[in-house]
Amino acid sequence: MASSRVVTGSALIVAVAGLALALLSAGDASLFLVDTKVAVLVSFGAVLCAVAARFTRSWVALFQDIAPAYCLVLMLTEIVQFVSNLSNIEDAGVVVFPVFSVAWLLPFYGLLAVGVTRPFMSSSVDSPSSKLSAGLGVLLLWLAILFAVLSRFGAEVFLNQSALLCTLGGVVFFLAVDVFRGQADPGSWRDRLLGLGSAGFFGGTLEAFVVADSLPELVAAMIWALTSMLYALGLLLTARFLFPHAVISLGRQEMGLGFISLTVPVWLCTFLHLYILRVFFSA
Repeated sequence: MASSRVVTGSALIVAVAGLALALLSAGDASLFLVDTKVAVLVSFGAVLCAVAARFTRSWVALFQDIAPAYCLVLMLTEIVQFVSNLSNIEDAGVVVFPVFSVAWLLPFYGLLAVGVTRPFMSSSVDSPSSKLSAGLGVLLLWLAILFAVLSRFGAEVFLNQSALLCTLGGVVFFLAVDVFRGQADPGSWRDRLLGLGSAGFFGGTLEAFVVADSLPELVAAMIWALTSMLYALGLLLTARFLFPHAVISLGRQEMGLGFISLTVPVWLCTFLHLYILRVFFSA
């Protein structure tokens, strides 16, 4: 109970800090405090969990489990869309802070949604009760992601060759390892996918530092970094619905990815991207 309170308190501190940063950076509260698109996408996460759980009370536990990764996928989608259009945006250096602030709203709204729904969670944390309901949940998940992707021009930027090769190559490699061993450890794919996403994320970010004096190369490096993590989290969420034992360790009922353990590191890395852009446009 004490550790739960510590985690909850830490999450609230991070949320308040993020909101304060958004206030300082955006300047206009109407830009981020009430964002209809963000609210709809986060709420849709609860809907797809309800469908996957066949409208039983276990949908709350499922939503609590996927919310951090789900909100991060949507956040990364927003940032990729902005970064890919930097050369077409007038006064891009001026709007960097407000745009990132709105993107950072997604984990903040997700944290609020988790807090609101937590009292309704049942004692059991069941996986979707059938492959059909799980499949419907995955379909709705990718519809939400596609809606976020297609809401602006330039959707083709999400098919990043470097990120695809890194992620799919890693998946094929680990599948070959499991076939060679004749078994797959329960929950092993959670760390594998996060490792693949992190490798691409940090690789792209380091390249962004190296090519920070050229906008086209800077944009390409950032998109590689962001889409690598986006692909990994998308696969992780898909596996959570269809193959829960692949991402849930033996003896556990959830992936164990929280807003502190998952959201904060990715948020800090996107803050690093923001810093790189600010340095570029102020030079």
